[in-house]
Amino acid sequence: MPRLSSIGLQAAEQAGLVRDGGDEQLSDELIGLVVEQARPARPAGYGAAWQALEPWCEQITAWVKAGLTVVKIGILLERHGVRVSYRTLHRFATDRCGYGRGSSTVPVADAEPGRSASDCRGSAWLIAVHGVTLRYTLHEHSSEFEMSR
Repeated sequence: MPRLSSIGLQAAEQAGLVRDGGDEQLSDELIGLVVEQARPARPAGYGAAWQALEPWCEQITAWVKAGLTVVKIGILLERHGVRVSYRTLHRFATDRCGYGRGSSTVPVADAEPGRSASDCRGSAWLIAVHGVTLRYTLHEHSSEFEMSR
């Protein structure tokens, strides 16, 4: 971070800030000049890698709908000369192309407290919310839900 601090200090001094000048010298105009100098230009708030992905949004969305992973999408983009970091591609695919937005809930047959309900999905959980405990137990090909208070 020292490099960023020194860039900010240099930009502030170039904009007319005096170290011992006091808080009254700070203004929106001065701060705007410092930010312009210290921070790289980011039209619409995004960097160059994000901008490089914009023209590919429709194609990336199609690949996401086809079930491709971000890694595979990155490989395909590189074949077309578009090289961005995995993290940027992942953020772009999530924010703009629907990646990772599958169903976040599993339908569960509700049961009265102390009764069981069956389902064919499975994992083992113990969840307590507002005094209600839900125990989900996996049994070979079926599972059991129990609610208690």
